[in-house]
Amino acid sequence: MSFAWDTVVGPLIDILKPTTIVEVGAEHGVGSRRLLEFCRKYDGKMHVIDPLSPDQDGARHQAEIFATLLRENPGRLTFHRARSLPLLDEIGPYDAIFIDGDHNWYTVIEELRAVERMALKHGVVPLIAVDDVGWPHGRRDAYFAPETIPAEHRHPSGRGGAIPGSSALVEGGPFGGLIQAEHEGGPRNGVRTAVEDFLRETSLDLACRMIPLRAGSAILLPRDDSPASAPVRHWLDAWSIGETQMSVLWDLSAELLALINTVGPMSSELVALRQRVAEAESGRGAANQR
Repeated sequence: MSFAWDTVVGPLIDILKPTTIVEVGAEHGVGSRRLLEFCRKYDGKMHVIDPLSPDQDGARHQAEIFATLLRENPGRLTFHRARSLPLLDEIGPYDAIFIDGDHNWYTVIEELRAVERMALKHGVVPLIAVDDVGWPHGRRDAYFAPETIPAEHRHPSGRGGAIPGSSALVEGGPFGGLIQAEHEGGPRNGVRTAVEDFLRETSLDLACRMIPLRAGSAILLPRDDSPASAPVRHWLDAWSIGETQMSVLWDLSAELLALINTVGPMSSELVALRQRVAEAESGRGAANQR
């Protein structure tokens, strides 16, 4: 989860003081820990929804993380080892939800529709935060579990890297380990497209701010002109960015994220190589002493 906690999410949660938070997509629990800090601060509760990694070792590691978090937060944290759909229809009411699960149009718009159903049922319109609305998955579907997406909502896809400015997948580019739509853009493709389509169809009166930091976030809030909501309106005004500036920031964020995901694996490989060299040298030194 790549929400900008200190500059974006934290100040907003401090304004809204939600008492029940839902997190969709937790991976290794980094975002979960941050959200639990707010729950403790405001005596709130939290639901985490994640099916865990399909990799056996990854799933075991995640399970250990959340077993620890559950022990540390008795009665405050509920962990659902499940997919968000249709589970979200069974949870509520809640006053904040953070969505960072499967990065494709179908999953995200159905999650948002489930949030709307909850809001209409309980009369509570929550803070909705959606991650990954920028590059690479703002306009390109990724399928962590393709078999869970109806065939009519899956784009032709494959494993290949993505680079900013290229619609087609490329060999050896960043994010090459994911199953992704072969081409970027077009109808019903990507997380940001899902958010925009939801805003056009929803009956909820929502304000939206796109935050072009890291992988990009969309923050959706109920419009409210009451004096009590003045701090929220001030937050919205502070994140009102001109179209030209927004375009430049999206491009810069994409280039930076591409660089990080190119250099990062290389750095890990370099560290591993140095470790192997050190071990070999240590072994050779020991042999020479004998």
